Amino acid sequence: MTKVGRPKSANPRSLTIPEVRVTREEYRMFKLKAAQYASDSTAKLIRNAIKAYKTVIEEACQCGTMMKESKGTEQYKFQLDEIEHYITITNIPVYQCPECDLEERNLFLFATLEEIIEEEVDWRVKNRLPLPTEIDFNDLVQAKELTYNT
Repeated sequence: MTKVGRPKSANPRSLTIPEVRVTREEYRMFKLKAAQYASDSTAKLIRNAIKAYKTVIEEACQCGTMMKESKGTEQYKFQLDEIEHYITITNIPVYQCPECDLEERNLFLFATLEEIIEEEVDWRVKNRLPLPTEIDFNDLVQAKELTYNT
């Protein structure tokens, strides 16, 4: 029998998902679905569920027109040893009005991106790896091993 758990990675981490309070019924459902669909691995069930999760959010603009999902770019600036560095994140989902061109950004998403960039920069500095200049949002969301334009 093979070992169940986190797959081997070129970039292993000792991170855990925070505790989530659930009802007894939700806990039972979670354990049963892990046994049925993920070889009794709760970590595998979570990974599979995250990969499969997709939703469509409908937003109305101030002008009354329905917003359409678009892709945006954000540049993050930080300083290391008094040298300014920039990391550009491409393909970030944003909502844009086709009528008036108003763009809406998810504040929670952009705050989380900033946190992830800070963690990645810290990790790369500690491991003496080159800093990226550009990261594709889709690579972050799909949990791909990141390849950077430096």
